Amino acid sequence: MVNVDELNKFESPIIIQYDKDYQNTLRNKLNTYKEVVEKFAVSDECKYKVISVCDSINCALDNYYNGYTVTATEKLISIISGCEDNPFLVSTLTNNYAFRGLAPKELRLSDDPAYDKMMQEELYFFKARISENSLTREDMLHIPYDKRSIISTQRFSIPGVPCMYFSTTSFGCWLELSMPEKEYFYCSAYKLPSKWKILNLCIHHSVLQNDMNTLMGQPFNEEEALIVFPFVIATSFRILERNRTFRSEYIISQLLMQAAKIIGLDGIAYSSKRITALEAYPQCVNLAVICDKSTENKIGEYSHKCKEIQLTEPELFSDFNSYKFNNGKIQDKTLVIKHYKNNKGHQNIYIMDNAIKYHESKFALYDEYLVSQEFKTPALKEK
Repeated sequence: MVNVDELNKFESPIIIQYDKDYQNTLRNKLNTYKEVVEKFAVSDECKYKVISVCDSINCALDNYYNGYTVTATEKLISIISGCEDNPFLVSTLTNNYAFRGLAPKELRLSDDPAYDKMMQEELYFFKARISENSLTREDMLHIPYDKRSIISTQRFSIPGVPCMYFSTTSFGCWLELSMPEKEYFYCSAYKLPSKWKILNLCIHHSVLQNDMNTLMGQPFNEEEALIVFPFVIATSFRILERNRTFRSEYIISQLLMQAAKIIGLDGIAYSSKRITALEAYPQCVNLAVICDKSTENKIGEYSHKCKEIQLTEPELFSDFNSYKFNNGKIQDKTLVIKHYKNNKGHQNIYIMDNAIKYHESKFALYDEYLVSQEFKTPALKEK
């Protein structure tokens, strides 16, 4: 059995001081991971695939630093394409480990009525903006194509291509926006297409610490999770160095976004890097959706994907009166609250270093208020 202290080396985010240390630190982490997997009683095929994924990530980074960005992307396309039948890595949004844990039957090896019930719950997502002025549904979409010049570089982004960024809770959105003043914090709830194909980068290192072939007491295909984890390591760095115009920790994430686009995926799910991965699930799981312009696009400056979603009117957090809504009581309307509020390992969030049970927070009530509002497809003008 693998030493627990050794596995704790894979806690994320991985925090380092300087950008120049990213490549060597990543290489060392991946080498250590290969050594750890070698100690597991898993198949030789699994060990081979883990080595292949780790080596491909290192090779892609080398290619990128040497100016061979196309080759770097192709390297990741090759490895993802070879793992597309791995449900831990690629699946539809509704069957994705990032949002439903082991509930999807493709991920577990036995029946479980609780998970079957969880699969029947609707998934809700949230997106937020900071604004001094009132916003509409249309304001809660991606940056229009005619405003590409204001698209900034994000961890999961493609230069010049707009994306939509969602979280599983309003708290997750607030965290990603650097905890803004609540009188400027607008949020909408979303229903997204269940058929969207999503790359999952949300597996936590504790997967490796459970007894062989079980996770949270549920039998599952551990080998498939082990193969995915190197991608999580490579995209989970946080570098403290300030005043940088280039961020090495974004390289693999952005290459994966380009690879996802090329092979026909709709986006990538990932844990927030502003807190530990263990704290991030399930309240701070994020989703970056690629908003490419279809050749058959008929809605002007917006992606065809905007016609596939439904959302509520954005509501200002400071205008939301938690005491008037449901008399300040949680009604278990979202999957995050309903299925995790009694789970000791996944119920807390941290505000100002204080632990709060999520279902007892105003953010949880805000979530429930938002999903109780009317969902509509945005009224975009066709061209």
